[in-house]
Amino acid sequence: GLSGEGRSSATTVLTISALRYLLEQDQELSDEAKKLLGFTDNRQDASLQAGHFNDFIQVLLLRGGLLAAVSSAPEGYLTDSMIAQRVFEQLGFDKAGEEYLENPDARGPGRRRAEEAMRAVLAYRLYFDLRRGWRYNNPNLEQLGLLEIAYEDLTELCEDQEIWSSLPFRALADVSPKGRERALRLLLDTMRRSLCIKSRYLDPIQQEQLRNRSYQYLKEPWGFTEEEQLQPASVLVLGSLPRWRRDLTLTSGSSRSQLGQALKRESTWGKKDFQHIGKLGADQYGELLQSLLQALQRYGLVEEDDVGEGLRGYQLLGEFLLWRPRQAGEGQAGEGQAGEGQDTSAGNYRVDNDYFRTLYQTVAELQTTQQRTLFELEAREHTAQVDPKIREKREERFRKADLRVLFCSPTMELGVDIATLNTVYMRNVPPTPANYAQRSGRAGRSGPPALVSTEC
Repeated sequence: GLSGEGRSSATTVLTISALRYLLEQDQELSDEAKKLLGFTDNRQDASLQAGHFNDFIQVLLLRGGLLAAVSSAPEGYLTDSMIAQRVFEQLGFDKAGEEYLENPDARGPGRRRAEEAMRAVLAYRLYFDLRRGWRYNNPNLEQLGLLEIAYEDLTELCEDQEIWSSLPFRALADVSPKGRERALRLLLDTMRRSLCIKSRYLDPIQQEQLRNRSYQYLKEPWGFTEEEQLQPASVLVLGSLPRWRRDLTLTSGSSRSQLGQALKRESTWGKKDFQHIGKLGADQYGELLQSLLQALQRYGLVEEDDVGEGLRGYQLLGEFLLWRPRQAGEGQAGEGQAGEGQDTSAGNYRVDNDYFRTLYQTVAELQTTQQRTLFELEAREHTAQVDPKIREKREERFRKADLRVLFCSPTMELGVDIATLNTVYMRNVPPTPANYAQRSGRAGRSGPPALVSTEC
């Protein structure tokens, strides 16, 4: 229920819907009145809601740009070398720079370097968005079945009998090519969703250089913030994580991990192929995983990495990822093949959410037609904790509707002039009914505001 959870998401969704109506359809209000004032009972919620709103908008535009880019790719897919440029173009950043550039009027080498920095930031964010389960209430394109990440020449590898006959785990030579492909996709998907990817965008040294360029050329929210911690690439190790190295840059592939449990299930291989694999003990499992990685390494899809103290790790090479739209009918259930909500990844990855699926498709269409409404949407908090000079600037921007959304705490009761206002949102249940009745009256000085939503 919304009274106990999901309040920030519900507020963001409803306010975006109201603002899109005001900016795209309303013909009666002046431009200065096309804004929204949100009330909350405390400054922590106001700050949280403003941040949630801005983050949601950025993720929405990024995923919409990615969906539009892969859907219009002439080859039917995008690779590491072209994906950042195509998303950059779908966002319209090649034609306008006021949304992301510190100096929109820059020309020459300064403009080129700024655009390079923006493309690199987009690529990092696209890779980061592949992570498993990092946004529980906002599934990504892959989870929704709108995007598929394939691997170059994987089918050819699975049909190359010479390779499979020379591996330590001899039973793989008797497994069908489709069974091998299911197992390899499981392994590669697990590595990818854990960011075990070798890419310049996930290299710590490259990230530090990118952060410096971002500070110099880009502005929020597209550039990196000072508090943002960039996630470097991880490395898949065959066993449990060593005690001396338990951090986010290592991912366990032990028999007890999600990957290990999935590789030991009959549903991963299919009934016929699982008869060759059989039940696996710890030693047999280690030999199986090592053999799968060796096969991938021979085709150049993964690369071995020295973790330290004799521990070997593996990374997937990002240049061999193929980003493409998932076609209708792909991934349906069949013998030994996972279906909707039950793909071959370790654990249940696919989700069925019509709202977000339709939302991203709509945003992708808007970007294809260069509709820029979402780029105008920005939220800020107005509380006693905000520096008075910053608060005055926000009030001025809100009066002119240069700032479309303002989430405020009871400080807005202090007689702040916010000029023409037509739309008010109540985020929290008020202590007494009189509180918000009084605030709404003071906010709507030019007339009674339209209350588009009650408490969530």
